[in-house]
Order: sequence, then structure tokens, then C-alpha cells
Amino acid sequence: MINKLNNIQKNLMIRHMNNSDVLAYNRDFLSRPTNSNFNVLDAFKGTEKEYARLEVAVKNNDCVMGDDCSMETAILSRLKAAPQLFIDFMANVAGELQITETPNFDPNCNQITQ
Repeated sequence: MINKLNNIQKNLMIRHMNNSDVLAYNRDFLSRPTNSNFNVLDAFKGTEKEYARLEVAVKNNDCVMGDDCSMETAILSRLKAAPQLFIDFMANVAGELQITETPNFDPNCNQITQ
């Protein structure tokens, strides 16, 4: 019986978390540092080697994904754009979290109340 009750409670919590964005604006969570290391820069790990490999393949016309190197060129374009997209994403996250600093922020309605 305890396992069934525990399972129901966990399922209800998961459902609540999926239906709510309140956790993103939890002042208690944001007010103190966490031990978590999210390693956001690890998203770029290894891309420098892939970029160099593709760049050399295109320059030497030694492409394996297509005769005209169109696939390699498309991947290179995405890799070139990735750092700016990441910067824009982080700025967006910072902007979203900044709203929690307003004195009348209500996480339940996600609006600033007057």
C-alpha cells in the first residue's frame, strides 16, 4: 500500500511540474548557489575538431556526404552560427530570470502585479 501511495504522490508531482512553470521562478531556488554544474559549455566540446575536419574536406573537395559538398557546407554554416545562437539563448534565459527580481513578481500568474 505504501508503494502505491508513494507512486501516486510522485506521479502527481510530475504532472504538476509538467503543467507549471513556477519552478523556473522559485525565488528560494534562485537565491542560493547550487552544487549542480550544468556544464553548458560542454555542448561545444569536440565541435572544433568536427569544424576543422569539414573545413579541410570542403577545401580539398574531399566530401563524403555529397558530391558538391553541400551537406558539409550546411553543417559548417550551422557550426559557425552556433556560438551566436548560444549567446542569444543565454541572454534570453537571463532576461527571463531577471523578472524574478521585481518586487511584485507573482510566480503563480507569471506577470508583474501592480
